[in-house]
Amino acid sequence: MKHLFSAKPFVALLLVCFSLSSSAIGFYSFPPDSASKAEKAAKSSTKTPKDNQNQVQYLQKDLQQEDFNLNDRKAVNKPQMPHYDLPADSAVYMGGRSRSKQQDAFINHKYYYPAKPKNQWEIGLGVGSFLVSGDVTPVGNPLKSYGATFTIRKSFGYVFSLRGQYVFGHAEGLDYKPKANSLRNPVLNGGLFSNINYTNQSILPNYRMLSHEASLEGVFTMGNLKFHRERTLVNLYAFLGVGAQFYKTMTNVLDANGNMYNYDEANRLYSATTNSGTFLSNPKKKAVYSELKNMMDKTYETQAESHTNTNQTRSQIKSYAINPLYNIGVGLGFHVSKRVTINLESRVSITGDDLLDGQRFQDDQKVSGGAGIIGGALTRNYDTYYFNAVTVNIHLGKKALEPLWWLNPMDYTYKKLGEMDPDRIIAELLQDDDEDGIINKLDKEPATKKGCPVDTHGVALDSDKDGIIDCDDKEPFSPPGFPIDANGVAKVPCCAEGMKGQEGTGKGFDCSKVELPSIYFGDDKYNVSPEYFAHLHEVADKLQMCPDAKIVVTGINVNGKYGEQLSWSRVNKAIDYMTSKYGVSRDRFLVKFVTGEKATTPQQKMEQRRVEFRVAQDGETGPSNPPAPHPGLKAGKDF
Repeated sequence: MKHLFSAKPFVALLLVCFSLSSSAIGFYSFPPDSASKAEKAAKSSTKTPKDNQNQVQYLQKDLQQEDFNLNDRKAVNKPQMPHYDLPADSAVYMGGRSRSKQQDAFINHKYYYPAKPKNQWEIGLGVGSFLVSGDVTPVGNPLKSYGATFTIRKSFGYVFSLRGQYVFGHAEGLDYKPKANSLRNPVLNGGLFSNINYTNQSILPNYRMLSHEASLEGVFTMGNLKFHRERTLVNLYAFLGVGAQFYKTMTNVLDANGNMYNYDEANRLYSATTNSGTFLSNPKKKAVYSELKNMMDKTYETQAESHTNTNQTRSQIKSYAINPLYNIGVGLGFHVSKRVTINLESRVSITGDDLLDGQRFQDDQKVSGGAGIIGGALTRNYDTYYFNAVTVNIHLGKKALEPLWWLNPMDYTYKKLGEMDPDRIIAELLQDDDEDGIINKLDKEPATKKGCPVDTHGVALDSDKDGIIDCDDKEPFSPPGFPIDANGVAKVPCCAEGMKGQEGTGKGFDCSKVELPSIYFGDDKYNVSPEYFAHLHEVADKLQMCPDAKIVVTGINVNGKYGEQLSWSRVNKAIDYMTSKYGVSRDRFLVKFVTGEKATTPQQKMEQRRVEFRVAQDGETGPSNPPAPHPGLKAGKDF
């Protein structure tokens, strides 16, 4: 019988494609330049090895830059990723109306994301083993059970792509275990052919199937998402698809003279030979196959039971039955050059058909009591087939990058992080050269004398506005209206001494109506932040103006013992700052603590981290320097 399809052209094409992987089609050269003949001659004397992986015309920027130079990166990992941060007019793979619009918006900081680059199509040719899993033992010889495939694939993203696939299959099967299952088989019981009737005989079923499959598959790539390297040369993928199969199964049940085979000797050998050894070296199997090889010809002259010769309702084209199917599989791709990849792939096709091997019945059953033999029931499972192949794939398309499943979508993010150097940017942003607590970006006086209190803009405080900053002023709160000496001390005439004394005692100034600020602390911290130095300065200022007044300092307790100890540390830090900085006596402070309410919002939590100040009322008392509530308990951080 003549085959409807031959795999020889596929094998020839596969060899041609494989040779292309090392030919010029796999390489790009650098764009021509205007260098002189002498320069070109000098370059030719030190030839750079051909880049067998990268599309170098899209990597010129990487060859020219000092940091992250292409050659330096190739020494660590290859191939490299092309740039996504180029305008559409200089990156041809960003061309096209919608793609250019998005890319230009991205370059001009109008849109967050670069355009998805134009990428190439892939076509592939492959060959491999084609085996049917059914009711008859498949022949594993690749010269008898083989397949060929043609694919065309296009990416729709970095993970998902669509692939159209055609698969031709040639599969053979031959049992070595005798079966008596012919009673209900119309091909073997005389129902279709009067010269073929194996009823009441044990036979060794065989088949040869020709299959044509066309399917559409979704391919999911899992190997191109890289977090620790730029690219990969090996790619793992999985796929799931639907399609249709056109198949025809033939069987060899007549010899060259048109007579039925006599399986008596084969059945005897199966029963007489010891069943030992492995599956591949089983003596029983070897003996039966040897007998069948000598007994049978290789014509496969009879069409096996199928949907086309038993008047079944399944669709058909002439003698070919049609099956809807779905397939699933996995593959491993190898990036051998810029335009050529090689894949190893395994797939299974599930048909819902039990006649791929021409057999669907269990052994006939003998019934005692004179009832004779009845036909066996249908076998339990449908037939499936497996195709394991090696394919050579070529990327097609000009002005386009290779298929996206070979590109790493994480690359652009990592490149931008590397170029920006976040650690350096953060260090520059938080730099405070004069160490006054105000970063340079916000400091209106970037060279303030070290140790001087400043306001929220970084300007050194001058409380009495006499032109001498507080840290250099011997009298930071000089009475207004009097001249000062070089040390900031007011020159008060003798006749004004009484007036100065009144200022010092607070006479003419209602200290009970003074409003004092609060200060806030960081989460789980008790150091005074420089931004609150001005607040404490204001409190000390009021104490100077009201020498008879006392200040109530209130801390907020939360979270039990830990919170009590932390609140105590915060209150003491504030008081210690004013006593050491401004010489305020400790006994002018009255320390108190209150329990804060449960906080849920960020603002409420911030309020619980404050220390309050107010002027004490007449007769109000309290400790000035209470002991720690929980000595030895370390609560909070002093930095």
